[in-house]
Amino acid sequence: MIHSPEHIVILGAGAVGCFVGATWAIAAPDWRFTLIARPHLAQDLAGGMRLTDYDGLDRKYAPQIETTPEALRSATLIVLTVKGPATQAAIAQIEAHAPADVPVLTLQNGLEPARLLKQSMPDREVLTGTVTFNVSRQGKNQWHKGSRGGVFANEHPILRQLAEAAEGGPAELELVKDMVPVQWGKLLLNLNNAVNALSGLTLREQLSQRTYRRVLAASIGEALDIMEYAAILPMRVGATTPQAAVRLLRLPDFLFTNIALRIQKMDAHARSSMADDFAAGRLTEIDDLNGEIVRLAHEKGVKAPVNAAILKLVKLAENGGRRQYSGPELVDAVKARG
Repeated sequence: MIHSPEHIVILGAGAVGCFVGATWAIAAPDWRFTLIARPHLAQDLAGGMRLTDYDGLDRKYAPQIETTPEALRSATLIVLTVKGPATQAAIAQIEAHAPADVPVLTLQNGLEPARLLKQSMPDREVLTGTVTFNVSRQGKNQWHKGSRGGVFANEHPILRQLAEAAEGGPAELELVKDMVPVQWGKLLLNLNNAVNALSGLTLREQLSQRTYRRVLAASIGEALDIMEYAAILPMRVGATTPQAAVRLLRLPDFLFTNIALRIQKMDAHARSSMADDFAAGRLTEIDDLNGEIVRLAHEKGVKAPVNAAILKLVKLAENGGRRQYSGPELVDAVKARG
């Protein structure tokens, strides 16, 4: 039950920020929600939003939109959903405009953005969260949840009320005391972002081809080995454990499509956020995803050749190089085995 009115400001209203912010606003109608978006997106949002998902959701919502960070002045909670490369700029906006006692909840991918927030704002409460489903923008005004999943976040009084209100909804909120295992578990899920982007296919099309799955299995398997060496135990945040996912990914196509894809409940049109970055010519979050595995390996004095190769391919694509590979080509490029 909502006990007190709050002002939740979504800073960096892209696909995830728009969908999560709007669905939470619908769940908590007595609270004020503001989306801070780029001017071109704000123009589209002014026409209202349509929220859909793979399971039949179809809702309309008229958001409160701002294009400048002044809205942070009256926030009681800031939800940060900018891409990883934009974190430093967002920190500057928060420090310039938000009262010092206003907490920040980051829903960004990877572990580095949360580290940077805490290092840069040591006197501000920084809450960590993660979104375990895919969101894509379809047309000017439609935001679509393309896979199963919810939102995890640290315990906090405001979030406890929001979790009650959002229970059973498309952006259901689960609160946990220790987000680090969840972050590592989500990072393993996000390792498919690069494989999907480099395939040029939808997630379902890409995952229906064993050669692409071999690359993903090699990437996750390598990451699990490095995490074990570093005494990191990732939490299960997907339909299966990461270890089981590696085994499933290596199955023949007819078994995988009839078992794993049905479990995942993935929309036929869903693509990874990195694929969207490729299409828009934006910098990706590869440094915070596969790059995190490479950094951990370096820190522990071991190697991560598969994830390093994927990192290199995405960096080349960001700089105008080749962006699309067939499954066999990608297997060869990263020397995936199994």
